[in-house]
Amino acid sequence: MNVQLERQFNRTSISIKDLDQAIKYLIRLNEIPVNSSDFEVRSALLVAAIISYSRPFSGNSEDEFATGTPKFGKNEQREIKDMIGEEAIAFHKMIIDLRNKAIAHSEYKKNPTRRLKEYPMENGFLTISRHFDILSVDLDTSYFLKLAEAVKKVLVNKLFTLNKSGR
Repeated sequence: MNVQLERQFNRTSISIKDLDQAIKYLIRLNEIPVNSSDFEVRSALLVAAIISYSRPFSGNSEDEFATGTPKFGKNEQREIKDMIGEEAIAFHKMIIDLRNKAIAHSEYKKNPTRRLKEYPMENGFLTISRHFDILSVDLDTSYFLKLAEAVKKVLVNKLFTLNKSGR
């Protein structure tokens, strides 16, 4: 197998393992009732699922054995849409956006805060803040699970294709 094919094969294999993690977290999350008092566990599982799902689509350090950031080409997008519906790619982009703007990084728009200027004490200050809560996002976790499974299936197929090409 040439070096570039070997790198793509390795990156795809790593991505499949990341998706396996996301799928496990989402299966467990979907077992917990939405109205459960276990909101910390639900929140942690959802954050972990988003992080694991997003890994294949975020940059990674260059390595001689694995490189690249998988992106959905038109064929992959069509396959995923055929499997789970037209809204799949928009949902995928929303997950990546949540990871980038609210989970891995705390952008102001997702975590607004401001200082109150009318604070009566001379040496003090008071802020008003709203911390981002992943459970407040209207996120269909059952659909998220279907998306993760569909993306994994596409990547498994790609892995077999890469393996054939490298012989």
